[in-house]
Amino acid sequence: IKAYEERESKRQKLKEAGDGSNGGNGAAEEPKVIPIVPFQACVDHFAQEETLDDFYSTAAQKKGKALRSVGFKSFPRYLVVYLRRYYVDASWRPCKLDVSVDIPEEISLEGLRSAGLVPGEEELPEEAPAAAAAGGGAGAVEPNQ
Repeated sequence: IKAYEERESKRQKLKEAGDGSNGGNGAAEEPKVIPIVPFQACVDHFAQEETLDDFYSTAAQKKGKALRSVGFKSFPRYLVVYLRRYYVDASWRPCKLDVSVDIPEEISLEGLRSAGLVPGEEELPEEAPAAAAAGGGAGAVEPNQ
């Protein structure tokens, strides 16, 4: 990363100093350095715990903070991964991440295996308790039994 930052800084200085040419010395322009990101770093970023500030709890019927985590109960035989190379900047413009992701032939996602609910954790109800007590309302859909 340090080599990339140094070369990018040098390129910016040359671009600001002149008209963007190579200074008239006839040398070929230095190729752009593209950072290589390991696939495991992408998986780790995807799986990291996230705090949700405005989460609405159907159990408590109010907004509050919640922690979101990702885990798998079982794994598919084949896994299709879509790497998002675009993001939205502060002004809501799409920008491309100019990186190369090094993906191995085989990966282990064992670190993402979920053991289920952690102690002290309980599942949220599907709907608000008040709506369930009222019989679901006029537009409620009941599944066939």
